[in-house]
Amino acid sequence: MRRARSGFTLVETLVALAIFGLLAVAGVALLNLSLTNREVVRAATEAGADFQRLRQLLRADLGQAVDRPVIGSGGGAGPAFAGGQGEVLLQLTRAGWSNPEGRPRASLQRVVWVVIDDRIERRVYPDLTGAGTPLTQTLLEDAREVRIAFVASGRTFAAWPAEATQPLPDAVTLELTAPRFGRTTQWFLVGGGPG
Repeated sequence: MRRARSGFTLVETLVALAIFGLLAVAGVALLNLSLTNREVVRAATEAGADFQRLRQLLRADLGQAVDRPVIGSGGGAGPAFAGGQGEVLLQLTRAGWSNPEGRPRASLQRVVWVVIDDRIERRVYPDLTGAGTPLTQTLLEDAREVRIAFVASGRTFAAWPAEATQPLPDAVTLELTAPRFGRTTQWFLVGGGPG
């Protein structure tokens, strides 16, 4: 009587290796897809955070804008609030600069928003005259077709100051196009809006 041999045949071994190979290829593809998705989600999250940071800082600056003209570097008076001219999107004097260390300085700041090479930057000057080296923050890269408008007494103006009788507008609209968000229009009240 002949005994049955235990073990696998060559064909069974090759089939098992082929199945294992297919599972390994599928696992590598799934891992690669997962890593790619993670990078896409991370980039989208960072872009969204940049957009929200821009929105929050602009809202804070405009909400605390004050009618405080500045003295320019030439000694003449400059407007408290201006914008829509050239690369300068907006320049204003704002309140609310906290001073936790009690240093001898004003509680007001001079803030300038500019658009340079599709970048929106916020510059905060250490002096109300705009002198000194500003603290510059790039808030949004790849911002295209950036337009600002100023609303006062129910009328819209492309640049400010529009009239000498009203130093601050009632509201500001910012329209921009960014690849991730498309075209957006945002409205902001200035100094709490019309009183």
